[in-house]
Amino acid sequence: MTVDVLDYIGKHEDGIFVLLSLGYEEKYYEATFYYRDTFIVLTVEESLEEKFGCEIEDWDGYGQIMYDIVKKVTPYEEMINQVEDFKPEDYDLYFDNGDTDPNGTQSNL
Repeated sequence: MTVDVLDYIGKHEDGIFVLLSLGYEEKYYEATFYYRDTFIVLTVEESLEEKFGCEIEDWDGYGQIMYDIVKKVTPYEEMINQVEDFKPEDYDLYFDNGDTDPNGTQSNL
């Protein structure tokens, strides 16, 4: 699997959101990576998990892909003060704080 950093989306709650492109078997999938100084999480397209037949965390290559991502992103200490605050509205996203988006749907974040 290949990993490319597409964009540093912004910071939120002392962490950084990163938009990734994951290449697997000649197809590309979008993923979101969130990291703090001692915490990381990866969210991938559902179609990629369907291809694996499991959630990304249960895939045999999970440890290696997380290692590859951590090596690709700018270290937390360098990036946290450079990246701007995450603006969910710029990405048609919103946070589940009991509010609804302008379309009246609740957040899944």
